[in-house]
Amino acid sequence: MNVWFGSRELARTCGSDRARVSAYGKESARLIRVRLGQLRGVVNLAKMREFAAVRLRSGVIAQRTVVFISAGHKVELVVQGADDSVKLADEATVTSVIVVGVLPVGLKRPGQHSDASSLEYKGSL
Repeated sequence: MNVWFGSRELARTCGSDRARVSAYGKESARLIRVRLGQLRGVVNLAKMREFAAVRLRSGVIAQRTVVFISAGHKVELVVQGADDSVKLADEATVTSVIVVGVLPVGLKRPGQHSDASSLEYKGSL
């Protein structure tokens, strides 16, 4: 899988252990590094589902279709397809992605659903 970053800042933060720990905390930083390594190692986005504890869900942020990839219980990587002609819904055809953000996942009260549009993110969309 080809993996790019949507901004220099996001590439710097995700590419450096020290910057990642500073931005996301030790455990989340470790899981982000693991997920990025797994993402780079698969042939297509659908293969990410084969890793233990990986959850993929699609959504829309800033009128763009994205996929949220869990990285533990606290953060999710947000990716979009690098090729606009490839639909993210067909995960088996997605072989290049752009990481456009890392979203914190807050604890939800029972009955409350997360709304990605209300979450802060580090990175640009």
